[in-house]
Amino acid sequence: MYHIHFTDQGVEFRDYPFPPASVYPRGIVPYTEIANLDPASNPPEIRLNSGEILFLSAFYKDDLLQISERQGLAITEREDNWSLLLEPFLDTELDAEWQKSTIQSLTSRGFSLEEINEIRHKVDSKMTRYNFIHMEWHNLGLYDLLDAYMGQQCFIIRHLKSRRNLYWYAMDISNRGNKID
Repeated sequence: MYHIHFTDQGVEFRDYPFPPASVYPRGIVPYTEIANLDPASNPPEIRLNSGEILFLSAFYKDDLLQISERQGLAITEREDNWSLLLEPFLDTELDAEWQKSTIQSLTSRGFSLEEINEIRHKVDSKMTRYNFIHMEWHNLGLYDLLDAYMGQQCFIIRHLKSRRNLYWYAMDISNRGNKID
């Protein structure tokens, strides 16, 4: 597991798991580069001004709240677009009304039905295999997508440019319809 250290200047990441991340394998994010925090997210998130989303263990949730207060950083709770896009891969059945609500939520954020289906098709085999191992029935989100494609158990994407493209594609999808500031 990776570690976090809160300094006077910023948040230091050690052994961050996703190679295309700005903090991989270790790096520090100055507080001035942080757009907002989402301690309630699972896992908690730091969203940078660049749109990049970095994850922390739930262990650091209280630290995020304290840093928010000390540094004057905004706390912004938002629903993860990937959580909605990856619902079909959960180890549960969602009724038609739930599915309709999910589609409405995604279309209100700028996704067309065609794009939703296209994205789901692109990640189908990888997320199906990923959740066969994890058996998640409640939530799969951006972190899970990145873990499925780039995590320790993944050897599929070896080429750094391909990883970087996927990483920023996933970030762009996650930021759609969500204000960064």
